Amino acid sequence: MQTANDFSNGIAGVNYFVITLQQQVLKRSNISFNRVNREMGSMNAKQFGQDSFNRFFEVDFNYSNEPNT
Repeated sequence: MQTANDFSNGIAGVNYFVITLQQQVLKRSNISFNRVNREMGSMNAKQFGQDSFNRFFEVDFNYSNEPNT
């Protein structure tokens, strides 16, 4: 997703990217990968005095064993 510059309020245009991948492992468990990226052009960052990027990466493992019967 991309937002536009809002010069009247001093807000820079930003590009956003989000992705989540999930894969089942074993019988009842899964692993997931999450990636979030927020980035603005270097000209916008300098003009608005803000950081030019913010990146986040996560790996999550959910383990579930067999239920007791």
